[in-house]
Amino acid sequence: QPRPQQQPVFMDKVLNGLPALKFDGQSYLSADELAYSIRGNSSLTVISVARTDISAKQYIWSMHETDRTTDVARLGFMDHGQLAAKAGKRAPQADWYSGSMASGDFAIYSFVLEPVPNAIQAHLSVFRNGVNVMDFMTIDPPRFAQAGTFSLGQEYDDGRPTDFLKGDIAEVLVIGKSLNGEERGKIEQVLSKKYYIRLDSR
Repeated sequence: QPRPQQQPVFMDKVLNGLPALKFDGQSYLSADELAYSIRGNSSLTVISVARTDISAKQYIWSMHETDRTTDVARLGFMDHGQLAAKAGKRAPQADWYSGSMASGDFAIYSFVLEPVPNAIQAHLSVFRNGVNVMDFMTIDPPRFAQAGTFSLGQEYDDGRPTDFLKGDIAEVLVIGKSLNGEERGKIEQVLSKKYYIRLDSR
């Protein structure tokens, strides 16, 4: 982020003695190399450790095509704190979890997208602290080959207001495959111990 006024603040000893980036509702980071790294893939997993205590439309991360407008994938929150996820150009009607996630507590969010054989759709699952809180079929699959931008702390669309995060991000992992339950669980266990976040056994 070349503009100092929009840089998130590095905060030391935020979570279990480890640092995190604080986003103030106007700051963000661009990491477009992450978007380019998943080109050629047909599936995706993004695992993030983040929190917010503000019930507002905002995003932990987002990925767009090179036109900076067309969605590839994104994860964040809706106006009343519900978790929101999207993959592909169009979103299905049930694209958010009904309960508020804006508790102010750090959580591990796992976004897992996998193609469906012999179909144009993809299957999207989101887990919060190990619990599946969202599970649906996309209307159309994301075009990974066109991925060009990856943002932390915002969801950017040309010509529309940017939905900036007001909260903290401690870690984001971008993996160019859909992890199975065992693989995802192992990573969540490592992050749980690292950040002292309790995984829910439900």
